[in-house]
Amino acid sequence: MAANTALGLWLDCVSCCFLISVTFSFIVLSQQTYSGNVGLAISQAMILTGMVQSGVRQVAESLKQMILLALATIPKLRNVIRKLIKVTNAPETMLSYDWVTRKMQKVACRKMR
Repeated sequence: MAANTALGLWLDCVSCCFLISVTFSFIVLSQQTYSGNVGLAISQAMILTGMVQSGVRQVAESLKQMILLALATIPKLRNVIRKLIKVTNAPETMLSYDWVTRKMQKVACRKMR
């Protein structure tokens, strides 16, 4: 939660710096500027930074969800491997990925019969 808040604060600071640079570029670089152009540039810069912020926050949230899902499945996989060891009476050194998947398929087929 704190990382998400820190990310939001950092994005807000970057967005403010970008908006300030766009605004002052009209003051410094051009002698004659219409107010409509300045307003359009500011509104487009705000829209752009808003879209970037929402995109980054969605990516951060999806990464958080994927990590939580992966951490939730680790105990389940450990239980499956322990059950396989009990069912097959196999030593733990035989539990490679291919061996485990084949045994899981066999145990599932036995339970379905």
